Amino acid sequence: MTKQRQGFGEWLAEAIEQAGLKRSEFARKAGVTRGTVTNWIRAGEKPGADTLKRIAVGLGVRVEIVEDWYDRDFHPDHASMPRLDMGQMSELGEFGELLNKLPVDMRSHALKKCIDYLRGQVKASRKEIE
Repeated sequence: MTKQRQGFGEWLAEAIEQAGLKRSEFARKAGVTRGTVTNWIRAGEKPGADTLKRIAVGLGVRVEIVEDWYDRDFHPDHASMPRLDMGQMSELGEFGELLNKLPVDMRSHALKKCIDYLRGQVKASRKEIE
């Protein structure tokens, strides 16, 4: 029997337990209601992208960990994209600043589109050289 892919709600329930918290304690730390936490876990409701940082604070983990699980469940086509930390964002200069202004759940998609565009440009350049 193969195990189903773990969704965000299942991951969150496990993460709360591993943090040694009750759901009510986690809710207080994350600044949300216990009912909201229950909806995320049991009903599979999608938290807003702006809430991901609060979830990370509630769990005491880096926001990138929460973003990865969020993307895996709600944006599986984005989940394989590399994550950029703030240092990498600053190395990208103005592009990194623009990317950072996007909502978290759109960054991977935007980065993938840019990579696809650049790959197309490289292919076109190679054909011109040949």
